[in-house]
Amino acid sequence: FFSPLSVPENLKLPDPPIVIDYSGQNDSWSVGHDRFAKAMNDRKYAFYFYWGPFGHANNHASIEKVNDLVNSFDWLSVKKNEAYPVFANGDNNSKMPWPDVKSEKPAVSGQINAFYRWKNISDTKEKLEMSLFLVSAKELKTSFKIPEISTADVSVRRLQNLNFKPGEAFKWAYGETKGEGKADAEGVITIPAIKVAGQSTTLTLSK
Repeated sequence: FFSPLSVPENLKLPDPPIVIDYSGQNDSWSVGHDRFAKAMNDRKYAFYFYWGPFGHANNHASIEKVNDLVNSFDWLSVKKNEAYPVFANGDNNSKMPWPDVKSEKPAVSGQINAFYRWKNISDTKEKLEMSLFLVSAKELKTSFKIPEISTADVSVRRLQNLNFKPGEAFKWAYGETKGEGKADAEGVITIPAIKVAGQSTTLTLSK
């Protein structure tokens, strides 16, 4: 269902797992990653993406020499029975080399959503709380520059107790900022333009 196709109206897809993708732009099998990344972003699916000119390699030691972020996200910490945030339209994402890979000279490494982190605090029928923050330079040694602040639209998926029907109103608070919104056609809630910093800030959702 990549663009120009779309998901049929009568088809409801379950919340997908968090996707971690690494691909070499000089690998012919990587063609179309621009469409894949756009679909993940537009459909509010959690996506961590790392690329670089490492070809069709599947050896992490070799890949890390080109992009040292490839193993930086602890995917084993993600629990099937816990809510997780989705970061979209982040302002610190690298420019993708696709679709015009051949014009990129020299080929460089890049990332999407590599520095966003979270920690669940509570998930009850009354409210959900999770802290959002950026990984620190002390926690992650990388050749990439870790931002001090990064802005992204934040959606929350896989809520366990506080669920929203399509179009249902919700309230949110993030630090000192508060607002209201409505769940989308799939019942997913999104708060636009959240500023995520190195110091954790609690996101609270309620009805």
